[in-house]
Amino acid sequence: ADMYAVKRRRRGGPSEPSLGNAARRKLNEGLPDALAQSQFEVYYQPIWRLAPRELWGYEALVRWQHPERGLLEPAEFLGVIDDAGRDSDLGALVLRTACEFARGLPNDSTSISVNVSAGQIASDGFPEVVAATVAEVGLEPGRLCLEVSERSILDRPAQGPATPILRNLERLASLGIRLAIDDYGTGYSSLSHILEFPV
Repeated sequence: ADMYAVKRRRRGGPSEPSLGNAARRKLNEGLPDALAQSQFEVYYQPIWRLAPRELWGYEALVRWQHPERGLLEPAEFLGVIDDAGRDSDLGALVLRTACEFARGLPNDSTSISVNVSAGQIASDGFPEVVAATVAEVGLEPGRLCLEVSERSILDRPAQGPATPILRNLERLASLGIRLAIDDYGTGYSSLSHILEFPV
């Protein structure tokens, strides 16, 4: 249910009231402790094939177990994390945790999907961070699927091979990491534009 609620909010549907400045400031002030004290938790939603009906993998979903406000959904804190420039810190934590989870599964062909932010996917060195994490955990690269939102690509339209996001996606694909567009159809990008990316 919460997956659909988040997707509705991303698409501009009914959502909870946005955080006020005081609430955002308080969450921002609590970020260093939240990261240091492992207040962020990763949950796993199963992904099923329809035909044949079988478990294909899991999607990693992050939640903030806030000491005062309880369990927070991503829509309640991701904007604060992006504004604070801590999306790479949280992203690295979720990536490692999800890869370790997948490595421990009994079926060594089960995939793990991890959402990555626009800032992560466009940052210098991101493919090397992913490669190092996969290698250190001992996970086959093909079992990891990184999901980038259509909005992330729209915010950084392709301008040829020098575009950081395109360059990073091509590097990740060359490492054997699988890539997917999350929430395709919620923006205005054409299919031909999406096909410029190795997803």
